[in-house]
Amino acid sequence: MKSKGLLNKETFALISRRYARARKVQEAIDAFEKIEEFGLKLESSDFYRLIDTLRWGSAQNLSRLNEVYTEMKGEGFEPDVVTYGIMVNAHCKVRKYDDAVELFREMEAKNCWPSPHVFCTLINGLGSDGRLNEALEFFEPSKKSGFAPEAPTFNAVVGAYCLANQMHDAYRMVDEMRRLGVGPNSRTYDIILHRLSKAGKTEEAYSVFQKMSSEPGCEPTVSTFEIVIRVFCNEGNVDMAIRVWDQMKAKGVLPGMQLFSTVIHSLCP
Repeated sequence: MKSKGLLNKETFALISRRYARARKVQEAIDAFEKIEEFGLKLESSDFYRLIDTLRWGSAQNLSRLNEVYTEMKGEGFEPDVVTYGIMVNAHCKVRKYDDAVELFREMEAKNCWPSPHVFCTLINGLGSDGRLNEALEFFEPSKKSGFAPEAPTFNAVVGAYCLANQMHDAYRMVDEMRRLGVGPNSRTYDIILHRLSKAGKTEEAYSVFQKMSSEPGCEPTVSTFEIVIRVFCNEGNVDMAIRVWDQMKAKGVLPGMQLFSTVIHSLCP
């Protein structure tokens, strides 16, 4: 195959990807390193491909991902915005938020302007770690980045406010989404409902649920119904749980087995 030139970079990329998805990270890297043995010259796109491939591995593979990233820069290839996005996301997944922020600062220093995905990843990660003020520091520049506002970024901010129990600010953000025409959507309401259910604020949760049902483009999903039904079941209000269950059936939404179990347990304590 080598002599006939049947192997190309796409072949090695496919092999690496298959290994990575099987969580055989070393084998994926070994396949990549054989590219030059077959007379093919490494280019920046090859490193980008490998980094993209390695993200399919487990979170424990972050150190190997960092090794490839360092090697790429050592070879004189600069990361592009997609590569930075993958690296930021990989660090956030294992809660290494300070390292993710450092990568963001590196992007800025190299005039590689972050994409909405990068902003959203950092806001979501920092917010979920209770670092609200830091999350908001990334939200403001995201609005001035020149990209159109996106619902996932706003949802990340809503989630950060909810985790900090700043519900007034969460609702304010929902109003801003409406004003900008980027939502809210079902995910926005699920985030709020989840927090209210955790705080035991049943009346407020049901009020939000009712408002959601009348909001265009915010049809409750099975996840939404599960949150609300579970709220009522947990406080022993079976009648309200069954009322919401009937609403769910009327909308043709099919519950999961776990929700059946929750309702049955409430009916037969």
